Amino acid sequence: LRAKLCQVLIEVIVADPVISHSKDASKRLWHSCFYSRVNELRQELWKEKSRAKKRQVSGGDVSGSEKIVGVVNERLKGSIKEALKLYEWLIDKMLKMLQPMIQSQSTNVSENSENDDYEH
Repeated sequence: LRAKLCQVLIEVIVADPVISHSKDASKRLWHSCFYSRVNELRQELWKEKSRAKKRQVSGGDVSGSEKIVGVVNERLKGSIKEALKLYEWLIDKMLKMLQPMIQSQSTNVSENSENDDYEH
């Protein structure tokens, strides 16, 4: 379900950037598709580090906790990399959509400046 929601939000952002901006679709994309997962992993990481600290203080073995922290940390990094990859793709897509408009405006500006007669 999360993947489908993410796909729909991405399609909306790409199809109509103006409306998606007015409806805060990019914020909804972050919160619905990435934030909850990242936050969940951050909490899991904090809890496991807290457990390890308590074990260490009481003289217990922390190697199991260290392994869990390592795994959770890698999952967190993976989730963040996934989000970055998507946002980089969206930025690239938006820039490609804007490129023809920028080139057109640039051509119009240069044509207008050649035709303008400035009198002193």
